[in-house]
Amino acid sequence: MSNLLLLLPLLSLGVIWLSGELFRAKQTHIVRSGAYPNRTNALNATHFIEILVTEPVTEVRIHIPSEISVEHVQLINRQFQTVPATVIRIDAGLLISLSLPVSPRTNLTVMLQGVRILNRSKRIWNYEIYAKHLNHESFKQIGIANLLIYSELNSHQRILS
Repeated sequence: MSNLLLLLPLLSLGVIWLSGELFRAKQTHIVRSGAYPNRTNALNATHFIEILVTEPVTEVRIHIPSEISVEHVQLINRQFQTVPATVIRIDAGLLISLSLPVSPRTNLTVMLQGVRILNRSKRIWNYEIYAKHLNHESFKQIGIANLLIYSELNSHQRILS
């Protein structure tokens, strides 16, 4: 009897997991972020932020640290197709106005290309990401993308360890 009581919660979790309910996101959020190459001495890096859209998004705002410069911005979907948008540089970063709202259940990847880091001693960079949903007046923060950038010294230490 006690084994049955322990098994019942696991069975209900299994049913939820199989139905997909466990992984259905309710809010637009950051799925992952990263950099290539992720070294401080890279002269032309690409930082990317992947966003899962759960309700139609019309604009994305990215707060970029003052020690980082970005040459070009490209948006792509999961099929690697370019998503048309207009990018405007603002005081604290970038304002991306999408030509058409991005529909729910879409993965939108923002590619920050030609990234140059002025402060090479700092290893962790935070990008605050905001989205404006269709028929909403204001932006809502959807998360902070954390990127870990390695110095060359740290890379050699990891290889030799």
